[in-house]
Amino acid sequence: MPIDFPTFKKSGLLAELTRVFTAEAEAKGLLLDIDYPPGLVPAFQNSAQFWTDVCQKVANGLTAGGLDALIAAAAQRYPGNPVFNARQAAVAQPYQPVPSPDTRPIYNINIFLSYSRQDEDILTRLLAQLKLLERSGGVTLWHDRAMTPGDPFDQAISNAMNNADVIVLLISPDFIASDYCYEKELKQAIERHEAQTARVVPVIARPTADWRKAWFGKLLALPRDGKPITTWPSIDEALVDVAEGIGRAVEFVRRQRG
Repeated sequence: MPIDFPTFKKSGLLAELTRVFTAEAEAKGLLLDIDYPPGLVPAFQNSAQFWTDVCQKVANGLTAGGLDALIAAAAQRYPGNPVFNARQAAVAQPYQPVPSPDTRPIYNINIFLSYSRQDEDILTRLLAQLKLLERSGGVTLWHDRAMTPGDPFDQAISNAMNNADVIVLLISPDFIASDYCYEKELKQAIERHEAQTARVVPVIARPTADWRKAWFGKLLALPRDGKPITTWPSIDEALVDVAEGIGRAVEFVRRQRG
């Protein structure tokens, strides 16, 4: 089973990459070994940030073979490295627990959040409510603030949407008014939904005229009954309802993919 980014980080593999590949030329050379797209290589300000950015993107499906292919390439350059070799051995002979009704592989779910800049405060609070879902493992959250300076904006967003299993649309008047949100991101979300390759979840952030007549109006929206987040007596309660609904969507997709 491919290793996801939280597990990769927890296992010490990220720290070992950061420790071993500290020189920019060597680090970027390793990326060439795994056919990492040159246009998406982040700026090298320091080893830790560089490898965090790279590994998150690789975990999201940017390159074939995922993070294990990256470690395999690193092991070829440093064949005596015990950390890289241990992962190679684990992949060659994976641990297989005794099957039980509660034991099943965890399929990593990528969540893309589409929003208008005017709703960034709501996005920030929603991300905080989703943090426990992310910490539980097997879930990666992505929004444009996760990009690295120098990334090609349109391509990075398009790639992230193509890799998403769940696409969250933060609906507001400003989302509707934004040509980029409505004409580009929504269009791509519709294509993924109609191809049944992603699940689109509309979240009504603020009161929005006639939103039920839009394409996403036919989908079950969050919060409960499509009541806009800002109209709830407690915004925190509204965001809890949204986060729990997104969690249910994640489990639905995971059952389908698993």
